Amino acid sequence: METLLEIIARREKQLRGKLTVLDQQQQTIITEQQICQTRALAVSTRLKELMGWQGTLSCHLLLDKKQQMAGLFTQAQSFLTQRQQLENQYQQLVSRRSELQKNFNALMKKKEKITMVLSDAYYQS
Repeated sequence: METLLEIIARREKQLRGKLTVLDQQQQTIITEQQICQTRALAVSTRLKELMGWQGTLSCHLLLDKKQQMAGLFTQAQSFLTQRQQLENQYQQLVSRRSELQKNFNALMKKKEKITMVLSDAYYQS
């Protein structure tokens, strides 16, 4: 029984380590989401400024503005795709963490039962 407790202690340590790693990965993804959102907002603001522009320009300057707008639109689409990928990664991490937490809770219940059995055996002898 005590050997079983040692095995459970090793497993508990492994699960705690995995949970810690997942927590760190979640924080990293949240940070990346915030950075992506900030950049997307800046690109969107700049794009709105260019689209709201009125006036006359030479054909070369007008072509430059059009190219800037196309580049900004491409960046905005890229940020949108990146945000979706980050959200998917985050949901996968949440799912994996939930599963690990269930396993951890089950392990703790087993540990508690074994500890109770051992303490009952100790008091009975």
